Amino acid sequence: MRFFTRFPALTGAALLPALSAYSQEAKPARTVDFMREVKPLIEGACINCHGPNTTEKNGDYLMHTKEAAFKGGESYENEVIKPGDADDSPVYWMTTEPEDGDLMPPKHPLSKHQQEILKVWIDTGAEWPDGVTLQKTSRVTFQSIRPLIIRGGPFKPSELETLRLWAEQGADWPEGVKIAGSGDGPADDLNLVKKIRELIVASSKEKSQGDMKNYESTIPKTGVKFEMVAIPGGEFTMGSPASEANRNADEGPQRKLKISPFWMGKFEVTWDMYEPFMITSVPRNKDGSPQKIDPSAEPVDVVSAPTTPYVEMSFGMGTQGYPAISMTQHAALKFCEWLSAQTGQYYRLPTEAEW
Repeated sequence: MRFFTRFPALTGAALLPALSAYSQEAKPARTVDFMREVKPLIEGACINCHGPNTTEKNGDYLMHTKEAAFKGGESYENEVIKPGDADDSPVYWMTTEPEDGDLMPPKHPLSKHQQEILKVWIDTGAEWPDGVTLQKTSRVTFQSIRPLIIRGGPFKPSELETLRLWAEQGADWPEGVKIAGSGDGPADDLNLVKKIRELIVASSKEKSQGDMKNYESTIPKTGVKFEMVAIPGGEFTMGSPASEANRNADEGPQRKLKISPFWMGKFEVTWDMYEPFMITSVPRNKDGSPQKIDPSAEPVDVVSAPTTPYVEMSFGMGTQGYPAISMTQHAALKFCEWLSAQTGQYYRLPTEAEW
């Protein structure tokens, strides 16, 4: 199997029912349940800025209690929610005008379905059971659950909680959006690992240590060259003897180890090799998976990669020809997978014994 070089910095170096139009004369075709639909939506979308513990400069209007929500704030006084007239209620109409500088909530606007929940609630009387106090919860948008839907179950308890909040808050799903890579399509999962393994097995020709030679290779996607050195297998004593001066406890006990032959990068992984993997124009989810995956995508284009970094990652030390630094171990492993997927050769990180 082929082996890749060291990474110096690792150890330090949406289906919704259509609603009819509303007016003061014509009541909505349906009603909404405050506890089941309205409460979770306001808790996730509004209470962070309009709750009792807000630090927002425009958070003078509070919504955590019935009294506060209907009382209003400096700007709208008690007209912020007008039961029976959503179109004249700022709590509703301020969520519907995307070009308005006062659009609410500002960072993640409500979907049309979520807007309709507020509209129907207000138009049918804005019922709010006495004594019900709203608590701030995490806002869960489509982008938050997209990676989970692409990957599929089974889900961890924390992921189930995320999906529950998403559903309770109105199941935000942008109009016309379909998830590529869901269902039977490609995704960065166990099936991808199996495909890459099949490619490696089909490409491997070496059967013994004698077949292993030094070689130079080129990364197909970038044209960057790198060299690998064949390291013979053998045995050695790992660790320092107890009698060694200034020996630390984690340097022993000594033990004999047998190492199989492997390849080692002749030089450290450089930014020329790593940066095209780290910085791309591909829109990515928070877990690094591509947001859109063509059903016919090659394995290399399905491998997750880092999201765009906020800062220049060499921190002024230079990139061209310099060793790559400051990546996580997971990112380094994914780089190896990315390299394996396009070359048909197996690359990985070294074990401590191989070092």
